[in-house]
Amino acid sequence: MLVYIAGPISGKVDRNIKAFQNAALSVQNAGHTPVIPQSIGPYQHDEDPCPNGYNFDYGHSSACWIRGDLLFMLGSCQAVYMLGDWELSQGASLEHRVAVMCGLGVYYELGRIPLPPVDTKRKEEK
Repeated sequence: MLVYIAGPISGKVDRNIKAFQNAALSVQNAGHTPVIPQSIGPYQHDEDPCPNGYNFDYGHSSACWIRGDLLFMLGSCQAVYMLGDWELSQGASLEHRVAVMCGLGVYYELGRIPLPPVDTKRKEEK
């Protein structure tokens, strides 16, 4: 299963990459394929400047980054893994809301709903 990892980025040292990498290892150890938002590019648009957003990061507004992330999450992922403190992040809160509304599996780093391991028996049957 392709699992999008969501959590706070803005205002964190190095865009919180260490927390995302650690979560990616947990997701991978459970037998799934992790995707972190830092590996997804911003939404590409023709208008200049970027659409309004709450901040600018790496040459784009938050609107460009969240749009790129949501498009990837909805188009490719089957589940979302929420890092701790996701509720404090505007972007991660939006990703959570969209994932729930669209029926993606939602799992939490803090153990409220653990990420299920890959069912190897079902894989072998396919």
